[in-house]
Amino acid sequence: MEIDDVRIVGIWGIGGVGKTTIARAVFDTLSSQFDGVCFLADIKENKHGMHYLQNILLSELLREKANYVSSKEDGKHLIARRLRFKKVLVVLDDIDHKDHLDYLAGDLGWFGNGSRIIATTRDKHIIGKNNVVYEVTTLVDHEAIQLFNQYAFKEEVIDERFEKLTSEVVGHAKGLPLALKVLGSLLHKKDITVWRSVADRIKRNTSSKIVENLIISYDGLDREEQEIFLDIACFLRGRKQTEIKQILESCDFGAEDGLRVLIDKSLVFISEYDTIEMYDSVQDMGRYIVKMQKDRGECSRVWDAEDCKELIISNTGTMAVEAIWFTCFEQLCINKEAMENMKRLRILCICDGNEYDRLTSFSSPPSLIDLEDVPYGSIEYLPNNLRWFVWNHFPWESLPKNFEPQRLVHLDLRWSLLCNLWTETKHLPSLRKLDLSYSKSLMQTPDFTGMPILEYLNLEECSSLEEVHHSLACCRKLIELNLQSCGSLTRFPCVNVESMEYLNLDDCYSLEKFPEIFGRMKPELVIHMQGSWIMELPSSIIEHRAGLTVLDLRD
Repeated sequence: MEIDDVRIVGIWGIGGVGKTTIARAVFDTLSSQFDGVCFLADIKENKHGMHYLQNILLSELLREKANYVSSKEDGKHLIARRLRFKKVLVVLDDIDHKDHLDYLAGDLGWFGNGSRIIATTRDKHIIGKNNVVYEVTTLVDHEAIQLFNQYAFKEEVIDERFEKLTSEVVGHAKGLPLALKVLGSLLHKKDITVWRSVADRIKRNTSSKIVENLIISYDGLDREEQEIFLDIACFLRGRKQTEIKQILESCDFGAEDGLRVLIDKSLVFISEYDTIEMYDSVQDMGRYIVKMQKDRGECSRVWDAEDCKELIISNTGTMAVEAIWFTCFEQLCINKEAMENMKRLRILCICDGNEYDRLTSFSSPPSLIDLEDVPYGSIEYLPNNLRWFVWNHFPWESLPKNFEPQRLVHLDLRWSLLCNLWTETKHLPSLRKLDLSYSKSLMQTPDFTGMPILEYLNLEECSSLEEVHHSLACCRKLIELNLQSCGSLTRFPCVNVESMEYLNLDDCYSLEKFPEIFGRMKPELVIHMQGSWIMELPSSIIEHRAGLTVLDLRD
């Protein structure tokens, strides 16, 4: 650190040996000595393109979140121009392709004097011959036993009956810190018979692959804990703890208790950013289990884009499929009967590959569906077992008539081609969130009578929407209602404000009358009406205006 040059330092080693742990410790220790810092985690898992990573890098180092670039070539030039006089500390965690280094830290001249770029990788050659590379080796025997005991016995006095079995288990972990932590956590407070069983099983599995040896920790979970673990390993890793709990609870899993067990067994951990994380080798183990299911024709989860496309284009799904979650960057031609065989499907999430751009830009992303290829009408079947349903750019005009998802909790169809959800009333007693924002063809809302616990309704920029159904007054649990930029909206008869904390009517320039109020207004209610043509407020708002947090009436 005393030398004022720019350096790229590689940390190289096999999976599970502790590369990320070392990089994080160095990052936390040295961060205060730099003008800007950025820890880009799990780079090889990025599915959003190189420019997505470049935008995160620039946002964190310049301390201003923005959509700086839309192509990786532009990103290279902007990084060099904006950061060349800035002393920065950057960690590029888990790179597995030469492009990761070339486009994120391609030249020492991109950064100011004293900058340090740390890259962790399993492939030494990616770092390059001219950069310093530190190899992280496995632990020697006495260190391995010490780490294992720390997790297996905690603060307890070690019973000498376990010493021989400890040596056997530790010997098969081959000095890998991750394997020692997971196996130690698995055996904590277990009796001698369980220890013998685990040691015998490890002995029978002669494979040196850490993934296959870690499966023992998965087998030690109960059925629901296994389901939670596989969901996280296949598609939920890295998401906010709150969101993951909501998704798991929508599937009737005990999220709180299940996550606590997985944390105790060192299979997942909570990051400083309140996301649920797991080590790469643990994720590999979870995905390996699902791939073994696939080999038996019983695949429960699909996350790989090519596998997902095969399911929804070729109609190859089976009853075993419980979850589909993938990010789409291209146009799809979708089979209308694609979901017909997947009656146990509980999670369907087809995400927009331009999500980061969308969050940081005012422009709407291009459609993922070729309009010429979209069949007229509606998809013919969606599983009634769905609990969490996200489909950006949903390509049909309505949902199937026979779709009766009574356990559906979350419905997100942003940028859809919907004209209406349904023409008749549907009973959705579990629905808490409905997001139809940016659905430019949507002309009317559904009847809300069958949605008694709806909490969040987002209709932002539904530019053809003319009327909000009067049954919205039945939604006494509604917390947030967003109708911003619904320029065609003329009829909004009534709304229930008993639970409401946020109402946005900005730029509803065709709306002249404020809806009739049902229920007693909460003091923390925020109302925005900038750009609307509402000339008069109901007396109930005037009466309670002292309790309003915000009432924005600017023109």
